[in-house]
Amino acid sequence: MPYYLYVYSPSDFVGGLPDEAFAAAAGTGSFTLTLVPGATGTRIGVDDDDVIFDEVDGS
Repeated sequence: MPYYLYVYSPSDFVGGLPDEAFAAAAGTGSFTLTLVPGATGTRIGVDDDDVIFDEVDGS
């Protein structure tokens, strides 16, 4: 069963996104992200038939 997600561009957020270092947001959480008016996400489907959903998958 595919998972459907919505992704946004960094320019779709008010003030941009937190700085990242080594795939972790820099600073102390929590972070509030606000979309600019009219921002439209792009729907993507992920079809992963593994038992565990991983963003990095050798298969």
